[in-house]
Amino acid sequence: MSDSVNQKYMVKVDKEILLQFFSLPADKVTQVHIKELTKVIEIVLIKHFSKYYYIFQELKDAAIEAICMRRDKYDPSFSPYNYCYTVFRNEIGNKINRFTREQSVPDIRETLKTTMDIASMQEAELPPEIERYREALLGMKDFTMERIPRRDVLPVIMFIKLHETPSKAAVPEFVLDTTRSINILYKLLNDIIQ
Repeated sequence: MSDSVNQKYMVKVDKEILLQFFSLPADKVTQVHIKELTKVIEIVLIKHFSKYYYIFQELKDAAIEAICMRRDKYDPSFSPYNYCYTVFRNEIGNKINRFTREQSVPDIRETLKTTMDIASMQEAELPPEIERYREALLGMKDFTMERIPRRDVLPVIMFIKLHETPSKAAVPEFVLDTTRSINILYKLLNDIIQ
């Protein structure tokens, strides 16, 4: 590949501006500093957490908040880029771990047992992880597929399992007719033996 193609995708981070971010008082930080921090965040997100693209903005906000809280812990003997990169990678990783952590099944079961049957569910107060899908669960919303974040999958499945009406399988007609069922049973046993 030519160098011009490779350079199109490279991001240049100004380390002097990052160093200024740590040396200036908090009230002197400008959008220029935040823009350079955002470049580092985007590098971390794309390199390590690209599959979470749908929550990038939330992760960026958490990372900016984390670096602002850790400004006073910066040691000038370290590279400002490396410090930011490490803080962002760790903070975003922690945020994703908290975001994707699954609840335990007994906790969900106890929460969902407090809800009522489907008929009264329209007025019932539901747990927040179920409330988002009320219309879909009640059949009030037409859909072919509903995208659900990983953290909500288990509560929704548990809710459905707790509130589904057990289907009663129809008894086959040959079982009800005793003479016919005995003949069928005899034939099956005979086939197994031979």
